[in-house]
Amino acid sequence: MSRSYYLLAVAAAAAAVLGTATAGRGDDLKTVVRGAAEDCAKWMKGERQKALALGSVTGPDTFPTSGGPIIRDQLERELPAQGVTVKLVATVGLRVKYLFREVPDAKDRKHLRPAVDLVFTFTDGAGVELERFERRVTDPASVRLILGLSVDTTTVILDDVKADEATVTSFRDPKAALDGTVALSGPDSTFGIEIVRNKVGVPLADRDGLAFANLARDDQFDVRLVNRSNTEMAVKLAIDGLSVFHFTDVRIADGPRKGEPRYSMVLVKPKDSVVVPGWHKTNALFERFKITEYAKSGAGLVNRDDARVGTITASFAAAWVKAPPADEPPLKKSPTDAVGFGCPVPGTTVPVERTVGAERATVSVRYEVAK
Repeated sequence: MSRSYYLLAVAAAAAAVLGTATAGRGDDLKTVVRGAAEDCAKWMKGERQKALALGSVTGPDTFPTSGGPIIRDQLERELPAQGVTVKLVATVGLRVKYLFREVPDAKDRKHLRPAVDLVFTFTDGAGVELERFERRVTDPASVRLILGLSVDTTTVILDDVKADEATVTSFRDPKAALDGTVALSGPDSTFGIEIVRNKVGVPLADRDGLAFANLARDDQFDVRLVNRSNTEMAVKLAIDGLSVFHFTDVRIADGPRKGEPRYSMVLVKPKDSVVVPGWHKTNALFERFKITEYAKSGAGLVNRDDARVGTITASFAAAWVKAPPADEPPLKKSPTDAVGFGCPVPGTTVPVERTVGAERATVSVRYEVAK
């Protein structure tokens, strides 16, 4: 018997994987990249250039991440909107480096907040630097997604300082929380993910505080979203930085978000779990997650960079119909391998509406192809 998958469109108080942060605590990735595209357009106009080649988008050398595809995808959307043509071959190139930062809070300089700096560098054909500028992502949810962190802020969700400290610690001193084949967002967390191959949980290993799944080339797998809490959860699932809805055929037909995926989250009931069998294509069809060579993977379709490892990330937020949970904060306005497409999988998806709150937990599992 097939399982029904409850999908959430973006409600007024909710956020898409790349959308506005629900808690309104900083500049999210989409906002920052839009501003960067405006800066790029101004510089290009001054140099009388109309096209650029988008080069590498890479993360810190000291922490394995795979956030490049999500940044590149946003740039490829925003640059043309500013009149800049993105080509494979051009006189000017643009590369991006993203780096973790701790920055003083505007209201309390002693309070250090997690951030990601995006460093944009224009180069010529000889690789000579022509111009450089930076933009900063300060929305904690975006920071956790870009870097693939595992952190549970449920117990401190009303305390921004402690929540930020938890996020910083998850980068500076990561500690994998493994419960058998389930990776949890923290040692006492009620949220987790399990990588499922042939209906069996994939063994996990703790490597320098990061959870790694033992996957091999051509493995097809599912991702089980685990909610052990007493609250219904809306979950954003990203593979190598890309939303599970990135390649969907179900898109918004008109309005300011025309062309964007209609759905952004999967609903998981209290004390329950949901198995996501692949990339969402239609409400009746998924394409299996599959370990494949990078160029054929989902990330490879939007990013030319070969990350050392891949990352599977799930972000959990409370969802409700009438009233929010009592603890909900007030809403404010592989070198050669990655996850690609496998065999189509039929499924039943049911669109529902919920109000979605602030992100409570993020959990990431990394993978490398076995030699």
